[in-house]
Amino acid sequence: MDVAGTVVGILSLGIQVTKGLIDFYSACKEQQSDIADTQLKLNRLLGLLHEVDGLTKRKFPAEEQPLVDNITKQIEQCGFFVEKLKRKAEKFQSQPADDIRSIACTAAYRLAYPFRQSTLQKLDENIEEIISHLSLGVQLLTQRRVHQIHDSVAEHTRLLELIRAEEISTSVHSWLNAQDATVDYNRACNASHPGTGLWFINSAAYSSWLQGPSSFLWLNGFAGCGKTVLCSTIIRHTFQHRQSNQNVGLAFFFFSFSDKGKQDSSAMLRAVVQQLASQLRDGEGILDGIRKRCHSGEPPIEVLIDALNLLARSFSRVYILLDALDESPRDEHRQELLDTLHMAWRRLPPTAHWMVTSRDEIDIREMLTDSFRLASHTIITLRNDSIDVDIQAYIQGYLKNNRGMRKLEEHHAIIEQVLTQRAQGVFRWVDCQLATIASGAGSKQKLQNLLESLPRSLDETYEQMLARIHPESTKDAIRILKTLCCATRPLKVAELIDAVAIDLETHPPRLNPDARLFNADEILRICPGFIEIYEVETRRRKVDTCWYSTITPAVPLSVFFENEKTWGDGDMSDSILTQHVRLAHFSIQEYLESERALSQFRVERAEAHTEMSGACLSYLLESPINPYIHNPIDEYIHRIKGDDKRDRKNAKFPWDFIKNCPGEYPLLRYASTEWLEHYQLGRRDSLPLKSLVLQLFLSPKATFDNWLKTIYQFDQKYPGRWRTDWQGGNRLHIAVLYNLDVDLMAKIIQEMPDSVIDSDTLVTEADQVERTPLEEVCYQNNEAAVRLLLNEGAGIRRTSWWRPTGTLETASAYGNEIIVQILLSHGTHDTSSVNKALQEASKRGHEKVVQTLLDHRAGDVKNLNKALRQA
Repeated sequence: MDVAGTVVGILSLGIQVTKGLIDFYSACKEQQSDIADTQLKLNRLLGLLHEVDGLTKRKFPAEEQPLVDNITKQIEQCGFFVEKLKRKAEKFQSQPADDIRSIACTAAYRLAYPFRQSTLQKLDENIEEIISHLSLGVQLLTQRRVHQIHDSVAEHTRLLELIRAEEISTSVHSWLNAQDATVDYNRACNASHPGTGLWFINSAAYSSWLQGPSSFLWLNGFAGCGKTVLCSTIIRHTFQHRQSNQNVGLAFFFFSFSDKGKQDSSAMLRAVVQQLASQLRDGEGILDGIRKRCHSGEPPIEVLIDALNLLARSFSRVYILLDALDESPRDEHRQELLDTLHMAWRRLPPTAHWMVTSRDEIDIREMLTDSFRLASHTIITLRNDSIDVDIQAYIQGYLKNNRGMRKLEEHHAIIEQVLTQRAQGVFRWVDCQLATIASGAGSKQKLQNLLESLPRSLDETYEQMLARIHPESTKDAIRILKTLCCATRPLKVAELIDAVAIDLETHPPRLNPDARLFNADEILRICPGFIEIYEVETRRRKVDTCWYSTITPAVPLSVFFENEKTWGDGDMSDSILTQHVRLAHFSIQEYLESERALSQFRVERAEAHTEMSGACLSYLLESPINPYIHNPIDEYIHRIKGDDKRDRKNAKFPWDFIKNCPGEYPLLRYASTEWLEHYQLGRRDSLPLKSLVLQLFLSPKATFDNWLKTIYQFDQKYPGRWRTDWQGGNRLHIAVLYNLDVDLMAKIIQEMPDSVIDSDTLVTEADQVERTPLEEVCYQNNEAAVRLLLNEGAGIRRTSWWRPTGTLETASAYGNEIIVQILLSHGTHDTSSVNKALQEASKRGHEKVVQTLLDHRAGDVKNLNKALRQA
């Protein structure tokens, strides 16, 4: 707070005089009862003076300058009374202390000047005048802060309600399957400090972005400089800007290194489209029209961009903010994301305003400067004095509010000074040092040692933090960090606890219930500074009187009751809170997976995925999956949506099932749906891993069917045609859809017990959409699998009046010349099949396949020419 020298002088003098008076009266212990009220007032005054003195050292934003002026005025009005207090103190101290004590010990003490009732009364009046003025100043500030908090909470709630798409129907919501960006927004808001990022909000760049046509801003900075927190601040203030015009659209998305569902362009577009649609009266109708165009299938990128363009033109302005482009993996989705972003930017109207944040990486910079042609003033590098001010404010807030820092209160100034000077604009570095000081500075000497040995970089910081992990906790720490590095989606705390409790040293791996950590605090204790525990709100949407999850439709509610907060007995809430766990920052995963990491903790991704896939399969084979088969909630849903009115009226929600459902295997859902992704990203030639995959596919019918039921309900990643009826395809169909290795498919065919299904049926049976395993591998262009299935007796189906395409036509449409040759060499093909295959290949421009079919010399020339003319 900018204050005049007179104010500083008044406060300094007030503290000095008050301390003197307290010391003076404290010396007269024999007469404490008569001066007790005065002493209490003096102590209160001293505390208030210190509080106001602390306020003068804080930095206040420009918009609070009137408040600062008012507080300054109240302090200046104390000056006259502080001077009176000073004169009285000087009179008291003019008498020797021995004389005062001797007088106080006699009956004449009441007549002595310092103890006269009139003197004490005047002294009390002066003290009360000062307290009154200072209290008014502090009260003004407190009221302002309370109003700000209330306004902030209300505004935050309105923003979440705007974005969460509560009014969109379940069918549209489930089809779009958009990620909930408010989870990441909430986490970023929780990490922010009041006033963070206001330097940018008050800048010309932000004002220009709000108003200028087709504006585009790129905020870049190195790891840990606070980009995500700044993005949340910008979102909040952009929402405030929207308040003046309800026809303004706002959408945002946070890419995440720890969640594969938040790393590609499709996820980003689906989230942004849903958010904007929820802000329009006819938004659901627009989305439903697109859903019908896609026949309820997954919308392609082109369709999503068209939908975004249509929605954007329904607003007077649209603001789209995308955080952490660099957390989309460069070797997987990054280029497609940048191309999609450029395509969307070009198609959207000039009323669309884009802002993105990322690290300054070469591919991102080249795309934004070359294709987007961004001018220098639209590229903001987050390394300036304003960032240092934000860091200083963050340090001050941490020192004031963290319990571990209270014991170091007298050293706060030196801690703030050293960390601010050494931070170099890196919030993450500061956060790590503060956590280390809070837990490790048990004495002044230890604090000095920590401040003198501060690491110079994040890498050095992480190395020191790993070295401080207790030897007895090292094994668990390695498993926790490795699991979080390779997890394909954010894990619940209970899921991580079970993943770490699986003993990988046994063959096959087994869950050791005694090795389960007690709670989230144990995870934080084992890996201090590396882990973040946060709560996710799972909201439900209502269909008739039944509740569904907004994340996956028709999910057995038992899943949401594992390790959740208690439900009320009489009614079901519209949301629940679940503890999740993740690495605290992207830079941690980068460090652990690099050559720079301590060798003991280094994470090799293929090895980590292989271990996790094996752990999931072992867990899946060991766990009973029966709760997902005969679910009384399914029966309840069937009854309330039936035609019988009496049955609907008498239907009762199965609360007993929910309250008593087993929560013994919380990793079950993750193991069921994610083992395949780990398998594909790991070492597929691992014999122990292949053995576990084979065990699952050769398991008893009840076990395998139960697993498929779980996949049907939870899995959103794999093709939907067999998910329409989970009993529709046999085990070979699933192996083909999962693109398992050919040697595994061969063993499934050879070792499948006849009691389950005979090998001929296994190879030739069609699924619910009349597609055989052979046609499926043709679709996948899997030449080795085509040869295997043909050798195992798979027939080449031909067209008929009820089935318009056969195996040869399917392969020709996909354009694989070698597979067409294989099929032609394994059977005779009538003229009709070859003609239709020619039509499919030529229509799609597969010239080599056309030539292969012509060279085969199947059919007569007349029919061939007719087929080509029809194509």
